[in-house]
Amino acid sequence: CKHLATGVLGPVDLFSGAPPEYITMVFLSLTPFRCTAGETVIEAGQPGTCMYIIYKGKVKIVSASRASTGSVTLGPGSVFGEVSCLTDDLAYKRTTTVVALEYCELYVLERDVLQLANSLCPEMQRRFEVLATSRVTDLDILNKQVLQQKEKSGK
Repeated sequence: CKHLATGVLGPVDLFSGAPPEYITMVFLSLTPFRCTAGETVIEAGQPGTCMYIIYKGKVKIVSASRASTGSVTLGPGSVFGEVSCLTDDLAYKRTTTVVALEYCELYVLERDVLQLANSLCPEMQRRFEVLATSRVTDLDILNKQVLQQKEKSGK
């Protein structure tokens, strides 16, 4: 189990240096999820109840404006969807759309499991909060850039 957990979570910077008990709890709660190129994994505006860990493949994160200039590509070892897992608001809506660029093997971590694990390890809770704050800030910047480009083009 430890070898498998390290293989899945080891490449994820967010989990680097996490206590072994934390890694085991998270790993045992993961659900595999596979998708094909072009498949939408997350749709902006939908409720978010889980986060995803990319094991294989690449996805494109598209800002809510869906402009091609407002996108980022993530690959193995990256996570997405974590922002919705850090709120207790079950009505929290996803802020981005995530589309598979190729065949992907992902792992799903449900909000309640992440919140329980983080409540037992405050250091990990802080890591997730820092990441979520950074992602929301990056998204705000992307959306502002898209709006500026639309204004310049007269749309």
